[in-house]
Amino acid sequence: MVTWSGSFSNEELTGPGTYQAKNGVRYFIDMKTVPGDVIINAIVDPVNDSSFIIQWDNPDRKLLTFATDDNYENLIGVIRTLISSVTTRTRRGLVGFTFLNDRWEVFSLLQFGTKILDVAFVGWRGRSTNGLATLLPGDFNTIEVERTALAFYTIRFKADVIVQGETKVIPGSVATGLPVDNGPEMLILNVGMAVANEIKVNTGRRNKAGVFFDDDLLQDTSNFHAITLQQFP
Repeated sequence: MVTWSGSFSNEELTGPGTYQAKNGVRYFIDMKTVPGDVIINAIVDPVNDSSFIIQWDNPDRKLLTFATDDNYENLIGVIRTLISSVTTRTRRGLVGFTFLNDRWEVFSLLQFGTKILDVAFVGWRGRSTNGLATLLPGDFNTIEVERTALAFYTIRFKADVIVQGETKVIPGSVATGLPVDNGPEMLILNVGMAVANEIKVNTGRRNKAGVFFDDDLLQDTSNFHAITLQQFP
């Protein structure tokens, strides 16, 4: 990672198309007004410290490609690698490149689609009869959790929290005092399909043989269930 100081001029581009980057220019790419794939060619014949910045708005997740005759530092990965082109479908982001030693180094990166947003959270205690469950402290964007017929739990979230095709459900149950070779488990039965803002689950344990027991994890008072809803922005 390198650092850069200086001033940039600003230009706005509207995709789709192929565009040529220029030294010292910050480009905003509007891929929202006219959706389509965009290619950004790096600066021609760059010298050390040549720099450009790209910021984009891409709600339809079209392909944004950074092309070059040289190499780019890869935006993704723990181990630093060099690649011949960079591509992304993230909705919004900003990336700045500086040319050093025959390659384009990343000096600024904000990819707003790689950070997963927690949009709701709830934890609750299991119960043996139907009715409203006791919520754990710290619930977020949740209305209530109710044990209903067939010993299923219905989790009700605030309006518009669940977005079909984009909301990811992360289940988690914590339990102690289970029989040997048993583990807590939550079965996701419905996510906003029957009722827009509701998720239905069944909770219990599964043994080593693969048999599921929907016992609500009542073996210990410290046992609980939790669901986190996440979205890629």
